[in-house]
Amino acid sequence: MTLSDLLDLSELFGDFRDEGRAQMAHLDDAVQSLEAGAAPTEAARAELLRALHTLKGNSAMLGLRPMQELVHTVEDAFKQGRLQASQPIRLLQRAASALRGALESAGSPDQDAAFEPLPALRSELADALAAPAPSAPAAIGPQPDAQQETRVDVQAAEAVAAVDAIDRLDATDERVPFADAADATDSADEARGTSADDAPAPPSAGAVGSIESAGAAGAAGSIASAESAGPAEAAVETAMLAAGDPVPAPATQLAPPDTSAPPAAATQPAAPARGDAGVREETLRIPFGRLDPLLSQVDDLARAVEALRVWAVQQAGALQAAGLRRALGDHVETLNGIASVVRRSATALRLVPVERVFSRFPPLAADLARERGKRVRVELHGEGTELDKATADALLDPLLHLVRNAVDHGVETPAERRAAGKPETATVRLSAAQEGDRVRIEVEDDGRGLDRAGIERRARELGLLASIEEPTDEEVDELLFRPGFSTRALVDEVSGRGVGLDVVRAAVSRLRGQVRVEDGDEGGTRFVLHLPLTVAMVPVLFFQAAGETLAIPALDVESTVRAGTPGRVGPAETVDVGDEAVPLIRLERVFGWESAPDPRFVLVLRRGARAAALGADRLLAQDAATVRALPAALGSPRGVSGAVVDAGGRVVLLLDPGEMLEMNVDLYRGGTGGG
Repeated sequence: MTLSDLLDLSELFGDFRDEGRAQMAHLDDAVQSLEAGAAPTEAARAELLRALHTLKGNSAMLGLRPMQELVHTVEDAFKQGRLQASQPIRLLQRAASALRGALESAGSPDQDAAFEPLPALRSELADALAAPAPSAPAAIGPQPDAQQETRVDVQAAEAVAAVDAIDRLDATDERVPFADAADATDSADEARGTSADDAPAPPSAGAVGSIESAGAAGAAGSIASAESAGPAEAAVETAMLAAGDPVPAPATQLAPPDTSAPPAAATQPAAPARGDAGVREETLRIPFGRLDPLLSQVDDLARAVEALRVWAVQQAGALQAAGLRRALGDHVETLNGIASVVRRSATALRLVPVERVFSRFPPLAADLARERGKRVRVELHGEGTELDKATADALLDPLLHLVRNAVDHGVETPAERRAAGKPETATVRLSAAQEGDRVRIEVEDDGRGLDRAGIERRARELGLLASIEEPTDEEVDELLFRPGFSTRALVDEVSGRGVGLDVVRAAVSRLRGQVRVEDGDEGGTRFVLHLPLTVAMVPVLFFQAAGETLAIPALDVESTVRAGTPGRVGPAETVDVGDEAVPLIRLERVFGWESAPDPRFVLVLRRGARAAALGADRLLAQDAATVRALPAALGSPRGVSGAVVDAGGRVVLLLDPGEMLEMNVDLYRGGTGGG
C-alpha cells in the first residue's frame, strides 16, 4: 500500500508537478548537451543526479510506479558514466519527452494514457545500456590510471551491493532495516577509501524506512523533502560513480569523476540543489484560490477608507466646529496609506516569474524540431519578469501555439537555411519585459517571415477582401487573426501563418490583453503580446451611458474625446476622432435597452486595425478595482467580463472591450445598426 491509497493527494500532485518541472530542467539541459556532442560538466551531472533521485522518490511516494522506474533507468544511464553516441542518446531524448508528458498528466484523467508508453521505453533504454560497448575513441574527460582501475575492480562488488540496499527503497514497498543501510554505508565508505568516522552522520531511521514513511513526511511538509537524498545515499552515489566501467567508451561519454582530489574531499556534503530543503523552509505553500477572497476584502477596506474620506470632506464644517477636522483628516490619510500598501502587497502575492511558463518551451521546441527534421534553439530573455499567476497559467496554450507555429512553419529546414546563407540552427526567441502596469511578451523567429502577397491572395480566395480593395500591411497582418482564415493551401510556398491564430487572439483577449504580428529584426516574424500585470486588480474607467453606470478596463481605452454629431459610412454610424471616422457603439442598441440621446463623449477602443468609439453620457472616475465574477444566476452575458465595486459601494458591470467591438460589427452586419 502506498501513500496515494491513504490520502487525498490533489494538492500534493500540484506540488509534485511544480517541483518536477525544475527537476526535469536538469535532464533537458543534459540531453541537449549530449545532442551537441558534449558531456555535462561534473557539477551539472551531480546536480542532475540529485534532481533525478528526488523525482524518482516523489514518484514512488505518489504510487507512480511506471514513472519511478523510468526515472530510475535514466538515473542509471548517467551514473554509469558512459553513453553511446547514437541509440541511448535517442532513447534519452524520447524518455525526457515522455517524462514531461507523464509529469503534466500525473493525477489527472489523462494519466493512464500518458503513462502507457513508459514501461516499454524503460525496457528499451535498459537493454541499450546493458549492451556491451564496442571499442571506440577515448572517453571524454580524465581517465583513471592502472592503480585506480585495480582498486575499482576489487571494490566494485561492494559498491554495487551498497547501492542495491538503498535502491530497495525505490523499487519495493518493503522496509529496509537501518542496520542494513548502515552496513551499506560502511561498504560505500570502504569503496571510497574513507572510514565511517570521516563520513557525515547517517540519516534518521525514518529516512530509510518504507516509502509510506517517506510519504508521510512529504505530506507534512514539502513533497520533495520526503525523498531527498541523505548523507548515506550521497556516499553510496559517490561510490557508484567511482565504480563505473573503466572500459573506454565510444563517441560521447560523460566525464568520470575527478580522482585527482584527495579522498577526504568526497566526504564533503554536496551543495544544496535547486529547491531543496534549505530554500523550502522559507516558502509557505497556500492554495491560490485563497488569494481572491483576500483581495476582495482588501478592496472593500480601500473602499471603506475612501468613503470615510469623502464623508469627512462633506462634513468639514461640522468637524471644524467640533475641533475634529484636522485630527480626523490625519487619521483618514494614515488609513488610506495603509490600505494602499496592503492592496499592493496583496496583489503582489499573485505574481510569479514568467520563467515558470517560458522554461517549458526549449525541450518542447526541440522535440518538434526533431520530428520536422529541423534544428532549433530557443532563447529566453526576461524570465524574471513577473505577472499574475492566473495569466501565466492561461498563457501556456497561446504561447505553445505560437512556438509550434514558429518551429513548424516559420523556420526553414537546415538545407533551406544553408542555401539562404543562414546558420543551419534556427532561433526562436521568447522575451518578456514590464512596461508600466503591463507586460510585453514576444515570440520571434529568424525564419522566412510573412509572405503578405500570399496572405492577400488567400484572403481574396476566401472572400475576405474585395477584388478592388488594396489593404495596408497592417490590415493584411490582421487577416491572420480572422476566424477560419488559413494559408494551409500555401504551406509549401509561404510560412503557413494563420492556422488557428484566431484562437491565440481569443485567449489573449480573455486575459484583457492584445496581440499583433510584425516583421522580426532578422527577417523572421515576431508576435507581440501586451498583457495586464494582474487580472485581479485592474485600473478601470467608470462612466455613465444610457442611464446606466458601467466600467471598462482603462488600459483598453486609447482616448476619451467629446463626441461630435454622428455621421454615416455605409451602414455604420460613425463619429469623427481626429481625421478618422470611427464606428460608433451605442450600448442601448448593443444590449437592447431603451433608446437614448446622442452621446456627449466617446471612449476610443482599438484592437489591431479595428477601432470603435463607445458612447458615454458622463465620465465619472478612474480607479483600481478588484474584478469579481458575476453571480451564477446571471450566467455569462456577452460583452461583460465581470463586475467591480465603485467608490460608493455599488456593484458595476465591467465591459469587455474586445466583445464590444465584435458585437458592434455583428449588429451592423445584421442591418440593425442604423439610427
